[in-house]
Amino acid sequence: MPPPGLTPAIPGHNRLDADRINLVLAPYGWDDQTLFETIATWFLDWDGTAQLLDADGMPSTERELALTAQIGLFGIEPFRSSRDRFNVWLTDHSPDIPAGWTNEPGPFPELPNKSIVVFVRDPEVAGFSSHAGQDVVVQTPDQLGTGGADPFANAVVVVDSAYPGATMIDLPHELGHALFGLADEYVGRVAPDGAPRIDFWPSCAASRATAEAWWGGLIGQYDPMVDIWAAEMKSAGFSDQVGDLDYQREQVTTAYVEGGCFGIEGSYRSAEDTLMGFNFPAFGLTNRWWAEQVLKQYSGE
Repeated sequence: MPPPGLTPAIPGHNRLDADRINLVLAPYGWDDQTLFETIATWFLDWDGTAQLLDADGMPSTERELALTAQIGLFGIEPFRSSRDRFNVWLTDHSPDIPAGWTNEPGPFPELPNKSIVVFVRDPEVAGFSSHAGQDVVVQTPDQLGTGGADPFANAVVVVDSAYPGATMIDLPHELGHALFGLADEYVGRVAPDGAPRIDFWPSCAASRATAEAWWGGLIGQYDPMVDIWAAEMKSAGFSDQVGDLDYQREQVTTAYVEGGCFGIEGSYRSAEDTLMGFNFPAFGLTNRWWAEQVLKQYSGE
């Protein structure tokens, strides 16, 4: 039996006795628990297909009523190939404030390897946006396997009731932070703030020497997740929204991109755009490889 207050998001999948990450989806500001569970489960994209959105940004089951499609969490590698390394739960428990659990353990202490994502509906706080906590343990190679029972951070995903599907891609982005300790690769790139940044494993290097050491063996290779995304969009009937596939591949090709993740002269990042940048639907090979190393710490058995 699951702990009180939890229900499986995917019937028949969860195993409490398995060596898995426990992903908990929680509401804040929802007056309809059923609607929250519908949206949260939709964002999971458990079957990995591009999810249809209607004119209101809601799930659509009819192709002729859909205006676009979006791929969700378990449609994106390495989550796509790692479903058996996760238990996924829904709850009706809410924090006292939208970010109340961001850097706190939150409920369900009996769950090991837990990460809670709070789906915040229409937050009234000015400038409030999706984000993740800073208390993730597994951030560098020497920390693999040292996280104990609570190595991960919690996160918040903002859902706009006027168009809920707009932030579907925020879920894998924020879990990139909360589970794998990945950097925001967009900070300072549009308007560099001039603040000094140190190396940020695995995709942001403060020097060319570090960049070569970290991802030199991947130069010129691209994350094939972009091809999966294009195929799923085509299957959903929206291949016209993929654009130039060669260009999309270039965006996630491993390179020495000057300016790094923060727009700082002399620094480098490992790809032009990724899921940790401006939410391109692929992590890029450096981020993806590191995420795979973290996930391999859990057998799923």
